[in-house]
Amino acid sequence: MLSVLICTTGGGDLRQVVDIFRQETEVPLEIVIVVDNPNADVAHFSELAATDTRLKMHVNPSNLGLTKSLNVGLGIATGDVVVRNDDDDVPTPDRLARIHAHFQATSADFVYSFAEGRSESNNSTWSIKGPIEGREIVAALRKRNFIVASTVAYRRTRVVEIGGYCEPFRYAQDYELYLRSARHGLTFSCIPEQLIQRRYSADSITVAKRKKQALFSFAARLMDISEAGTVSDAARAILKYSFILLAPNFLRRLRRSIGRGK
Repeated sequence: MLSVLICTTGGGDLRQVVDIFRQETEVPLEIVIVVDNPNADVAHFSELAATDTRLKMHVNPSNLGLTKSLNVGLGIATGDVVVRNDDDDVPTPDRLARIHAHFQATSADFVYSFAEGRSESNNSTWSIKGPIEGREIVAALRKRNFIVASTVAYRRTRVVEIGGYCEPFRYAQDYELYLRSARHGLTFSCIPEQLIQRRYSADSITVAKRKKQALFSFAARLMDISEAGTVSDAARAILKYSFILLAPNFLRRLRRSIGRGK
């Protein structure tokens, strides 16, 4: 069974995302929604849960942040495979079927797919891709995080065994998990199709918290280098992240506009 894990504060495109997943009738699934906002209006989803037993909803008693909310959801999930999806990333109708088939056909622990980036300011779109083969995926991750979190699915027990999400990481928690998973020998694979539309707006974490996210990503890289890298790897990472932190936001927007941004 697949466990779709959605952490939200109640905004984004949550209704649309949940409706798309609920249309899946061939793949056994549950939809775990963790609401990290005790004041959010969840009446609509409570009504859905009363009629659709696949829907599980948990409202945090206080704001815990994304990382702790992901661990809450991981504790609620019962499926063999956890499918990540943020509330502002829209899946294709066949996303779950493609993931289900891929896990049945491979022994991979982590599977990601390509995505379509979309700017909500001017409706421009671009492809977000990466390596396909397992070793190449891990090697590329040790240079940068090219994976959109909402494209990822993983074997639940394997991630639970290594401790789930690292809660000190308020941002870049997914990247830290990928690197730590690779160090523990978990394997990676790719579905080379666009199964998610990643929407970028001024309010999204990727845009609004870019520098904080970069700092946490840098911390994840340094932790990985300290375990599995060299001094020269550390030097290159320091130079790279110095540029990222000093680069103005408009350069990131420019990269996305020409199809080179995540």
